Amino acid sequence: MALMGRCLFFSLYMFALSAVPQKHFLCRTATIDMWYVFCGNTRYAPRITMKSCDANTKFGLNGIISWIPSFDVNNMYWTVAIWYNTLKVSDHTYVLCTGTDDEFEFCGSLKGETILMNIERRLVLPRLKKGVYKFAFQGFVDGQKKEELCINGTATSKIDI
Repeated sequence: MALMGRCLFFSLYMFALSAVPQKHFLCRTATIDMWYVFCGNTRYAPRITMKSCDANTKFGLNGIISWIPSFDVNNMYWTVAIWYNTLKVSDHTYVLCTGTDDEFEFCGSLKGETILMNIERRLVLPRLKKGVYKFAFQGFVDGQKKEELCINGTATSKIDI
């Protein structure tokens, strides 16, 4: 009976370890650490890579995002929520694909096609206070709340920037 209990405990322990989302580091500097976890249930998790990690007021988003969509990407919108030390500071929805004259080249991609996107954008951010910033990104397609992507990110600012 003791052996059976140990086997059950070991099985539950291994299941708990495998259920923990894998943390992917984006960058680590003397002033900021950034990472994300994939929270969606699609078959292929997205990959995000940042080429630079300069966290000053003229932050350059310079990276690569790749994923294989589970649905056709004709209409797509993102919801983005941001928290600073547990206080929700932003909650917005952004329309990325409308089906006509879209800015992003992945709009119109079909289910199962590999999407590889280079992003080079200059963002003007407010001054960052020392603390922990949490980001929740959810991408939905076809206006029917079909979740295509879900990414939770964390940025830890080690000093006031």
